[in-house]
Amino acid sequence: MNADVLDALPRADRDPTAPIADALVVTLCASVGLDTWASCGILHREWALYHRLSTRYRQILLVTEGGPADHDIAKALPAACPVAVIANDNKLDRPAFAATVPQRVRELLLSPPGRGTVGPLHPANARAPTTPSPTSIVIKTDQMWGGDLAISIAANLRDAGLRVGLIARGGYPWSRFVAWEQGPSSPFAAEAAAAEAELCRAADVVVGSTERLLDDLRWRYSLDNDRTLCVPNFLPDDARPDESITRQPNTILYAGRLAPQKRIDLLIDAVALLSSASLSSNLRGGALWAPSSSPSLAPPQAPNTPRLVLIGEGPLEATLRAQAADRAIQATFLPRLPQPELLAHMRRCAVYAQASAYEGHPKTVLEALACAAPTVVADAWGLSDAVAAGITGLIARPDPESLARAIARLLTDRDLAASLGREAARDAERLRLDNILPLEARAHELAIARAGERTSPPPGAVRWGAELLAADADTAAQAWARSLHGYSRRLAPDKRALFCATVETPIYHVIDQAALDSGRGVHPKHHLMRYHDFFVERIGEGETVLDLGCGYAEVARSIATGARALVTGMDFSPANLAQAQKMIDREGLAARLRVVEGDITRDRAARADGDHHFDVVVLSNVLEHLQDRATLLRRYARWYTPRTILIRVPAFDRNWQTAWKAKLGVDPRCDDTHETEYTESSLRAELAAAGLTIEELIVRWGEYWVKAGVAA
Repeated sequence: MNADVLDALPRADRDPTAPIADALVVTLCASVGLDTWASCGILHREWALYHRLSTRYRQILLVTEGGPADHDIAKALPAACPVAVIANDNKLDRPAFAATVPQRVRELLLSPPGRGTVGPLHPANARAPTTPSPTSIVIKTDQMWGGDLAISIAANLRDAGLRVGLIARGGYPWSRFVAWEQGPSSPFAAEAAAAEAELCRAADVVVGSTERLLDDLRWRYSLDNDRTLCVPNFLPDDARPDESITRQPNTILYAGRLAPQKRIDLLIDAVALLSSASLSSNLRGGALWAPSSSPSLAPPQAPNTPRLVLIGEGPLEATLRAQAADRAIQATFLPRLPQPELLAHMRRCAVYAQASAYEGHPKTVLEALACAAPTVVADAWGLSDAVAAGITGLIARPDPESLARAIARLLTDRDLAASLGREAARDAERLRLDNILPLEARAHELAIARAGERTSPPPGAVRWGAELLAADADTAAQAWARSLHGYSRRLAPDKRALFCATVETPIYHVIDQAALDSGRGVHPKHHLMRYHDFFVERIGEGETVLDLGCGYAEVARSIATGARALVTGMDFSPANLAQAQKMIDREGLAARLRVVEGDITRDRAARADGDHHFDVVVLSNVLEHLQDRATLLRRYARWYTPRTILIRVPAFDRNWQTAWKAKLGVDPRCDDTHETEYTESSLRAELAAAGLTIEELIVRWGEYWVKAGVAA
């Protein structure tokens, strides 16, 4: 940080009440409104931070994606300055709503209350700002998801000549969550990562709830250390132990969403292992836990059967209820509770347990620790960071037996449980709002001191009018074309050529994804190109076939049915293989087709009988993704001794635009994971280097198709 910025920072160490800026704008997470916070019972917890900060601003503006009810909710929030809300009052779809927000914010902040070209404020918002127009504004995202609004608001206000500091705050690794849930190669993951990168690079300060999260963001987006700040989630004042309350023996508590991420099925199976019928013998036999010398390790007897209490709602509730009934465990399902009631459960439970696959800085775990609940968490991103193993809680491997062993230890060793609880509550004091508030304020001070000092933020997404959504396809397409033409004609010829050559690839990917979606997950190229026929027609009935890099086995299934061959597919993606197996089972192909997980560059595939010989090896749009291809082809010939290798690869010389893009220095590949794309001469040279003989070569659909013979 340069000296000018340091000099500009308020001396909050001397006066923590010094004003930070005229206004604070907070954008809530995408799809979230104040009504969402209220219904989840977290409104007052989340607002507590801004209530305390309100003494250092003249006004606060909340940008939410809730409806008209948000105005009434905001009206009742305690604050030392006026609070206003911009909400999705007309229930527009998100792109249409997002397009209106920057100008609405600008007019609300800079125009007299209740006036402006976007219409009056909601009538319920009686606390709209009445202070003079601000000249300095801090904008903060509540989460990374939805941060595009903050970028566009900042740009609009800076255009008006205001000093604007932008804070990108993430309480959890958003793009990683999307990748874990949707798959790392999914368009959803790519879109989340692009949006997260845009926000982090545009921000004056990037705030994360843990150092681990910040380290990840720094590495991924090349952020300087001095532009990042760790501000942990804070604990509410009432999240404290109560020694007058006796913990209920053998009660195991979980609180949170009933969703796949939380892996509650592991907890149910763990509690099943702890049932009175099996716990005693398992403990004595060491299957679950090896007793120590402590005298307080007698296993629970039948009257004290472990009981699981699940507080929360979500899509898996019916499934989890059925699982609990099937395992014959005592399980109580409760809906989301107001925070005081939830904390009361945390003070009464014998063990708090959470087995999530991933978390950010999990507030429910932190609250359980603050209430001195003996705590067990799975060893997973975010969870294991919240607990000091063996000091404030126990960390177990994410499987039922390991979780059961850890829970059993706390249920039976009361001294250990009490010791962990005491230390957890003591350690939690560092997360009280009084301790977190100075860190939060520091982020605001840094943001306004820098106020866009690095560079102008990159342009956000191009916005088109919402009326296009209702237009017919031809009208909408012409509007897009006019827009692109209008932009490109403003560029010098060389820059125009570069832009047009570059924009083709992302447009192609949009079209490709639309084609896949319209086919309900099956790309229409399979039946339009009929490219499976090339493979089916060159394979005999009963031959053994190995499809390397089989994906979700579209080609392999055609070979198994059309050629009546015996096919093995290998792919490294569990998601691809799961989809393939579902289709295999649905089509009754298990006798002819099996798929296995493996890295085709290292792992040697085998048939069901263990034999490594295959009559035919198939490489359909796979070879171009590999390095050192000639070496791999020789290895496949040696490993599998096929008579034929059938190959399909993309042609570099498929059209003139590809060569033109390469000449301009634009990536010409149709897929950025390709290591190469072929001309006929380069393909012939590579196959010759691998010792293969070309028996047939076809050029079709912008691709090369080869039947290659393998020397005996």
